[in-house]
Amino acid sequence: MQLKIKFFYYKDTDISSIIKFVRTRHSVFQPVRLECIASMSSLESAMERAIRRSENGSRIRDVGILILMFLCGCDQIQDAIRKCGISVGDRSFALIYEDDRDMEAFIVQFPEVSEIKASIPADHSDDMIFERMSYVDSMLD
Repeated sequence: MQLKIKFFYYKDTDISSIIKFVRTRHSVFQPVRLECIASMSSLESAMERAIRRSENGSRIRDVGILILMFLCGCDQIQDAIRKCGISVGDRSFALIYEDDRDMEAFIVQFPEVSEIKASIPADHSDDMIFERMSYVDSMLD
C-alpha cells in the first residue's frame, strides 16, 4: 500500500459535504487537521504504523482511523476523530490518500478547495510523540 499526502485550504466549503465524500471512498482517503501534524517524520511514522497494523490483523482495519489514532496518541476512535479529524472551523488540512482517482474526484467535486504548500517541519525532536504512538500500538494488541 502506497499512501500520498496533499495539503489543502478551504474558506467557504461545507465541512459536512467533505466528510460525506470521504465516507464514500473505498480506499484510504483521510483528512487530518494540520495542527495534529508535528512533523513529516511523525506523520510518516503514523502512516507506516497504521498500514502495518491493518495488514497484520488489527481489530481496527480502517487505515485512516488508525493514522488519526497514532497522530493524536489516543486509543479511542472517537477521541482520535475529535482531536485530529477535520471539523467545522478548520481551514486547512492534510489529505492522506491511496487512489489517485479518489483525489481527482475530490478536486472535481470541491473546486473551491485549494491545494497549498504546508510549512510542516521535516523532523521534530519531541520523543513524547513517538512514545504516544507506541502506547497506541500496544493498546491495539
